[in-house]
Amino acid sequence: MENGSNLASHNQRPSPIDIETGNLVERDFPPLNNPFANPIFENETVECVNNGMTVSCSINGSSAVLRGGPYENDYIFETMHFHWGYADTNGSEHIIDGHRFASEIHAIFRNQKYPNLTKAIEMDDGLGILAWLGVLREEDNHAMNAIFAMAEKIIEFDTKYTGTGGTLLRFLKELAEPVSGSSNWITYEGALTVEPYPDNVKWIVYDKPYAISHRQLDVFRHLKRADGTPNLEHSMEIASLSGRSIYKPKGGEFDTDDFEHKKCMLL
Repeated sequence: MENGSNLASHNQRPSPIDIETGNLVERDFPPLNNPFANPIFENETVECVNNGMTVSCSINGSSAVLRGGPYENDYIFETMHFHWGYADTNGSEHIIDGHRFASEIHAIFRNQKYPNLTKAIEMDDGLGILAWLGVLREEDNHAMNAIFAMAEKIIEFDTKYTGTGGTLLRFLKELAEPVSGSSNWITYEGALTVEPYPDNVKWIVYDKPYAISHRQLDVFRHLKRADGTPNLEHSMEIASLSGRSIYKPKGGEFDTDDFEHKKCMLL
């Protein structure tokens, strides 16, 4: 039964934001699970599309479930997409203490109360997003090879590629694994940063970066928009918190050393 309320506005809680680590508020949260831990997902089909804004990938028949943390209900995985910039160091959407990073990945989930993403976007408790920031490395991140192989097949606007999802799903599993049972993340209430920009998102931004190279970022920048021009950047301006708080789990640490020293997972 649907018991959320319809959104009255799309700009009350904008995203992305600057995560000021000195101003985080502690709160008790149950542990997060890893929504991609189920090994059956590696046999699923993945579809990626160049929608003119980003590369968006979905798992056909996905039943990946996010639970715990700030989420009162189960949230079902819908899609993941990527953000990048015209330069190698300005592609992330969220920033930490004023510092922007090379890239950002978003995994979007809908509240299980709603039958599809379209309906969830309309409701004030409709969406949950996991986000990871990417830092620049000289070497390619080989764990992302499958992603860029698919991206190179959808350079033209509105083209799609469907393939076996094993490698991509293992990447998602590894991204989410440190989240499972840990408390090294922050959460806040904000908005989806792609159209239609509803402000009904419970965000989680994790403190463990992934690596990405200049060559890999250039693949994104060669993707074409609807007008045929290269999509050189896909990131939003930083929004004001406007009185909102950023929370971290009680006893947890949002540790930025991995960003400072470029210690990345999935090299």
